[in-house]
Amino acid sequence: MGNKNIRTYMWREAPFLRDDKIWRYQTNDPGVYKRMRQRSDFKLVCYGINIRLWVYRTRKNSAKEAKMTLKRVTRQRIHFDTENKEYFTDPGVIVAHKKESDV
Repeated sequence: MGNKNIRTYMWREAPFLRDDKIWRYQTNDPGVYKRMRQRSDFKLVCYGINIRLWVYRTRKNSAKEAKMTLKRVTRQRIHFDTENKEYFTDPGVIVAHKKESDV
């Protein structure tokens, strides 16, 4: 069963600018943090001192590209919060493909 306190968010850095292509990715999930840290297109811009929290910045040409990146680094389903205009992942188990038995 997944931890309900684990969340990853994504939003545009300056949504009021029409041509804004900078996206922020925030997580408190160590596994997602590790995958973001390994990407050359992500830059760490903020982290928590007394809590697990990491915020990365990256440039993406479209919302579609940014959402695909979020899906790749989290390996979870993406949702959109219309009130806050941000994307977030559904906390839960990461689903992996079943491996066939050699028996």
